[in-house]
Amino acid sequence: AKQRDCSLYEAAKASPERWAFICTLAIVFASTLPSFAAGRYWTLLATPQLAWILIANYWHDSLHFSLSSDWRVNAFLPYVLPLLSSPWIWYHQHVLGHHVYTNIGFKDPDLAHAPQLLREHTSISWKESHRTQGRPSRIAFVWSIGASAGLNILSDLRANIKLSYNNVVPYAQLTKPRMAAHILGRCWYLFIVFIWPFFVF
Repeated sequence: AKQRDCSLYEAAKASPERWAFICTLAIVFASTLPSFAAGRYWTLLATPQLAWILIANYWHDSLHFSLSSDWRVNAFLPYVLPLLSSPWIWYHQHVLGHHVYTNIGFKDPDLAHAPQLLREHTSISWKESHRTQGRPSRIAFVWSIGASAGLNILSDLRANIKLSYNNVVPYAQLTKPRMAAHILGRCWYLFIVFIWPFFVF
C-alpha cells in the first residue's frame, strides 16, 4: 500500500501494470479470433492456448474478487469468457469449497473430480483403475475431457440436480430466470467448443 500510495484494500487488487498486462493478453487473444472463425488451422493451437493464458490471469482473479476494487466488475468479467467453468459453479467448487477446505478429505471438492479415474487423496477409495493413473495417456485424457466436459457440463449438471457440488459443497438453487441464463451459457459453451469447430475446420 505504501509503495503504490493507496489504501490496503486497493493494494490487494490489480495494479495498473497488471491491468495493462491483462488487457494486452485480451487483445492478443482477440486478434486470433477472426482467423479462428475463418478456420485457419494455426489457430487450433494458438487460440486455445491464448484463451487459457488469459483465463488464468483475469478470470481466476476476478472470481476471487481480487482484480478490481469494484465487486461488480469482478462479478461481471468472468461471464465474458466462461470457458474453464461456469462462474457460478466455480464460486462453489473453487472459492467456497477448495480454498476453505484445501486438501481436507470429504470437504475439498477438488479431491473428488474424477474418483473413478484418479485417486489424489486417501479419502478416495482405491480402485484397480488407479493403478495406471500416472500414465501420460490417462493424464492427457483427464485434462482434455475432464476439464472441458467434466467441469463444464457433468459436474455442473450434477450440482444443479443434487444442490451439492461433488457431494461436499452445498449449492444454492438458482431462480428460474437465473437457471435459464445459466443453461443458455452452458449451451453457448457446448456449441462454441464442441460443435461449431466441426463446421469451420
